[in-house]
Amino acid sequence: MRPILRDVSDVDDGLIGLLLLGYGLAGVVGNFAAGGPSLPRRPPHPASPSPPL
Repeated sequence: MRPILRDVSDVDDGLIGLLLLGYGLAGVVGNFAAGGPSLPRRPPHPASPSPPL
C-alpha cells in the first residue's frame, strides 16, 4: 500500500506510515464501539447480593 500512496500522492514515507497507523487504530476502535452494544447481556449470578430495595 505504501508504494502506491507514495507514487500517487507524493507524501513522505514517514507520514504515510503514521496515516496508515491512524487508519488501523480507528478501525480497531470502531470495531469495539460497534461490537460492544451488540453483545448479549447476561443476568447477574444468583449468588451475587441483590441491591436493597
